[in-house]
This record gives sequence, structure tokens and C-alpha cells, in this order.
Amino acid sequence: MIKLRKFLNLDKLKASDIDSEFMFFISYLMSLSTSDISRLQLFEIASEKDSFKNIAKYMKRIKVLTSVWRYGQADACE
Repeated sequence: MIKLRKFLNLDKLKASDIDSEFMFFISYLMSLSTSDISRLQLFEIASEKDSFKNIAKYMKRIKVLTSVWRYGQADACE
């Protein structure tokens, strides 16, 4: 778990960085989830969105954990 925290760079995560865009990001994910796409595509699309720059970098890392390292999606999000 310590290696995962270092990979995701969670030690440097500041709540103030994501507070301003979190509600909009959740709304964006909810709107994407109504379409007929897979969860992996949902992570991919969310990680490419430039307007959520503080959250998108973590979504990119979650995408790498799930697609390259074959982590389960729930484990990758922890």
C-alpha cells in the first residue's frame, strides 16, 4: 500500500487543490455514466478532461493501474 501511495503521489495531495472542481467533476462523471460506455472508458475520458486538471492527474494514474498493472478498479481507487 505504501508503494501505491507513492505512485499516486497522495502524500502531496492538497484538499484545496481539488475542492473547487470536485462537485463539477462528480457531475461530469454522473453524466458520463448515463451513456453506454465501460467503466474503463469512463476513467479514460475523465482523465483526458483538461478542465479538471487537479483531479485528472489522479484519474490518469488510476487508469494506468487498472489497464497496465491489472489492479481491480476498486483497489486502484483506494
